[in-house]
Amino acid sequence: MPTIFPSCSTGRRGSPLKDYIAREKVVYSKHHLVYTDASLDAVAAMMGFASQSHFGRVFKRWTGMSPGQYRSQYRQDLARG
Repeated sequence: MPTIFPSCSTGRRGSPLKDYIAREKVVYSKHHLVYTDASLDAVAAMMGFASQSHFGRVFKRWTGMSPGQYRSQYRQDLARG
């Protein structure tokens, strides 16, 4: 069966669309983690994840650290200037 959106089946550099979407969600969630006081549950929900645990797994896959670790590290970096 042909795909409805053949040009959308892959993101940049031939990566699967779902990987591209997950990576973009992580990019936007990084901003929310550092610059807002939204809870991890709230950030997960804003980004469209079904649960905080799924958000955490996806985030760690793309960044190598949990959302909480990322928030702590980059807020400390901002505080130092």
